[in-house]
Amino acid sequence: MAQVADPEVLKRIIEGQVKRCKEELTKAKHYALTGDVEAVRRRLERLVSVVKSSRNLPPDVLNEIKQEMRKVEVDGLKKAIDVHLDKAADCARTDDVQGRQNALKPVREHLGRAVALGAGDDFKVVTEKKIEIIMQTDSSKAVAKKGQASERLAQVKSPDFEVAHPTERRRYKRFRSPTLLVTVAGKTYSATVWSIGGGALPGWEGADSGRFEAKFKAEGSDMAFADSIEIVRMEGSAACIKFIDATHSTLKLVQALSTQGKAPKE
Repeated sequence: MAQVADPEVLKRIIEGQVKRCKEELTKAKHYALTGDVEAVRRRLERLVSVVKSSRNLPPDVLNEIKQEMRKVEVDGLKKAIDVHLDKAADCARTDDVQGRQNALKPVREHLGRAVALGAGDDFKVVTEKKIEIIMQTDSSKAVAKKGQASERLAQVKSPDFEVAHPTERRRYKRFRSPTLLVTVAGKTYSATVWSIGGGALPGWEGADSGRFEAKFKAEGSDMAFADSIEIVRMEGSAACIKFIDATHSTLKLVQALSTQGKAPKE
C-alpha cells in the first residue's frame, strides 16, 4: 500500500519550495534593474530547475511564477535596451560610427524578444523612433566646437520655451494653455499645468512609481508624439511625471505649436 504523506509535512515542503522560487525571482529582479540580461537568464534558468524539481507546487502558484518570470525578463530587456540606446547616442554625438552600430545591435536583438514576451507595440514604436533619431545624429547636431555655444543645447534651453519660473527652482517654464493630453495604457489624462520637462497627471490609475510608454498631444491639435515617462512622485491622486527624452518629444511639440502661431502660454 502506498504511503500517504502527512498534510503538515507536505505543507512545509511546498512552503519551502515556494520560498526557493521567490528567492530566485528576487535575484533575477535585481539583475533586471541594471539591464544585465545574461544574469537574468541564468537566474531564470535556475528557477526553472527549481520548479521542475518541485513536484508538489499547486497550479495557481506555477502560473504566478510563470507570469513573474515573463515580467522580469521583459523588464530586464527594456532596461538593457535603454542602456544600449544611451551608449549609441553618446557614440553618435562623437561620430563613432562603429561604436554606434555595436551599441544598436543588441537593441534590435532585445527588442524582438521583448515584444514577443509582451512588451507591447507602443514600446516597439518608441524604440524604433529612438533608433531612427540616433542614426540621424552626429557631432554637428550635438556637440559644439570649442569656444562656441552648442546649437542643439541653445535650442533646448531657448528662453522662449524653457525659462524657469522666477519663484520656483525649475528648469522649464510652466504652461497652462493648451492642455496636454497624455495617454498611458489606453487611458488619457489631461495635464492642465505642464512643461517640456514634465507635468502632473490627475486621477492617475497606474503604479506609484516606474516608467511607462506614453503618447501625447496638445488639446485641439492633431500632432501626436511619443516618449517614455517616469513617475517622480505622487501628489494625492495626481502622478507627477518627467519626460525621459524631452528634446525629441515635448520640445518638438512646443516648437511645432509655436511655428503655427499657437505657442503654449503660462
